[in-house]
Amino acid sequence: MFKYITFSVILIGLIYANLESWHRPALGVALLAIYLLYYGKRLGVLALPSFNHFWQRLFGPLFLLAGWVILGSIIYYFYALPNWIIIALIAAIPAGIIPYCHLFKKKIDEWEGGHLEAVPLIEPNTRPANRWAWIVLFGDAYLFYYLFTHATAEATRSPWLFINFKFFIIFTVLTFFLIIFIRRTESSILSFFTIFVHTSLLLSVALIIYKLGYGFDPFIHRAAEKYIGDLGSITPKTPYYIGQYALVVIISKITALSVGLIDKILLPLLEAVILPPLVFLTLRHGFQMERQSARLGSLLFFIIPFSSFIATTPNDLAIFFAIALIFFGALYLTTELIPWSVPLILILAVLAIHPLIGLPMLTFYLLLMSLTNFKLLAEYKELKFGLPIIIFLLGAALLPAIFIIFLKADWHWPTWKQIFDLITPPTLPQLRPKEPFSLWFILIYYYNYLLPILALAASAWGGWLIWKNKKQSTVMLFLLSWLALLSNIIFLKFVVLPSIINYEQTDYANRLTHFSFYLLMPLFLFGFINFINYLFKKIPAFFVYTGLAILLTVSFYLSYPRVDNYAFSKSFNVSQNDFDAARQINAKANNAPYFVLSHQIFSAAALQEFGFKKYYQTPQGEIFYYALPTGDIMYEYFQKMVYGQADRATMNAAMDTVGVKQAFLVLHDYWNSFATAVPQAKASADEWWAVDNGKILVFWYKR
Repeated sequence: MFKYITFSVILIGLIYANLESWHRPALGVALLAIYLLYYGKRLGVLALPSFNHFWQRLFGPLFLLAGWVILGSIIYYFYALPNWIIIALIAAIPAGIIPYCHLFKKKIDEWEGGHLEAVPLIEPNTRPANRWAWIVLFGDAYLFYYLFTHATAEATRSPWLFINFKFFIIFTVLTFFLIIFIRRTESSILSFFTIFVHTSLLLSVALIIYKLGYGFDPFIHRAAEKYIGDLGSITPKTPYYIGQYALVVIISKITALSVGLIDKILLPLLEAVILPPLVFLTLRHGFQMERQSARLGSLLFFIIPFSSFIATTPNDLAIFFAIALIFFGALYLTTELIPWSVPLILILAVLAIHPLIGLPMLTFYLLLMSLTNFKLLAEYKELKFGLPIIIFLLGAALLPAIFIIFLKADWHWPTWKQIFDLITPPTLPQLRPKEPFSLWFILIYYYNYLLPILALAASAWGGWLIWKNKKQSTVMLFLLSWLALLSNIIFLKFVVLPSIINYEQTDYANRLTHFSFYLLMPLFLFGFINFINYLFKKIPAFFVYTGLAILLTVSFYLSYPRVDNYAFSKSFNVSQNDFDAARQINAKANNAPYFVLSHQIFSAAALQEFGFKKYYQTPQGEIFYYALPTGDIMYEYFQKMVYGQADRATMNAAMDTVGVKQAFLVLHDYWNSFATAVPQAKASADEWWAVDNGKILVFWYKR
């Protein structure tokens, strides 16, 4: 006990000194690594006592981060996150481990790992197979170099516009070699490291190519995180997103790295480190697969396009913790290797990060608990079989009910047209006008079109095989959870949310639709891998390896925004020109109140540059000085200026709304109404200027 307490005091003291005085990133990163490995290992021993120390060291830090999410969210919601609170949170984990040890009857200084699923540094008799791993590692290093040398700060619709076709050829070949290596080796550090590097490449394209950041939502959340990091809290406080905010701020404070950098790398790093080993462990011990098959499954997890995994947002971080809950839940239900505390910690973390994902996962968690053989349920058969059905029925409409009660959403009974649209299959892939026919793209997009059916078929096959193995409760868990989520998705189609623009009303339902595949992922992987093993017996392995490598490459391509013969992404990234124009506008305003009408990507640049600088008090409520959110009245004025008439009367009405005497209209040359709006704006504005040879035009209106 003395050694443990002494080490903890010294480590936390160093973290405190670096947080308050030194502010050295290199030292901060080192202290965070020591903290996560030391206390994470101890949490891993307590949570996974039967497993080898490799798994305890790997997953223990995940449970520690989940603890920060939970505790940080509670404290932030009811108070704030100043530095002294963060130090208290850092100290809370080591202090909390002590009673946890007593609960599990373990001495604080005895941290021996278990013996299940050992992972040796070097595996005997596999040296010939290791050459494939080294080829993959060197090849991935080259592809990382290629991505970094093709990064851009320009506005673009797709990262693939900067990538040569040869990149995908090399990736396919490397994936082919990786599958050979997976099939010819057992568990070893090299095998898991090779999968980690290849997975990191899959997940890092947006992180690397977009120098200034990818998407729109991440900029909003990074601005909020920076504000909390600087001032301790941001108002109004909401019971969502705060789990991510707390986690990012805590890590940023410990490491002395910027909130923006932590936010950008957090999710891709967690996914690459945690998900493949977790999938392997679940398939290996929850479904009794051979090691080679389970490891192949850890790679094939990414055979479903993974657009939810490429940027850190509360929605996507919640999906990560939800997937961890899904796979640990499968282990908990099928084995006695996981204590009850692991699913509990993970569901609380998901709820703290994003209730949209957390509430459906709460249904999953309650079904998991009800299907586990508790003594109470074993004594009362009616309760044992009836409780899961009750949980399913309550969970089937949980999200729409929450939206209507707490978010004041409107429920509309579906029209016949809406019902018809709901049951009508999606349209077949369509060749874009004036684009040439391409066999490659037609195969890719028809595969993508059929993928939901293929995934459901593989899941059904996997569920049937598991059912035959006398694990009916496992199938019921995933089936009922998936059907409850599907019911929520359908109901959400007929709910109208306030302050959300019309074309974004279905975004929540669409996000859940993509997430729904992950609720079936254990069944899908079990069925798909059994099918792959059948193919290995029937056809030469070369063709199986090639097919899997091509499918993973196709998934890789489909996971990011695309501009090709069949797809045309409508979204642009934030560019350097956006930052330059935002600074110029701020300088022109000369500290006087002003308002900016622009689309949301430009507003994201201003948020990162100036934060939540100004809100105007109006009869309609608080209005931000840029046209955000898109469902508010000021964005309607922007739409009138770019799609209607860019005249002074519209801009005067906008200025009257917020009570200012100057405003700016920002138009990008890629905007579809640019050609018609520009002459009108030039005629009605007092001044205008161009940024980067006309890529952005800024119009200044004064009164």
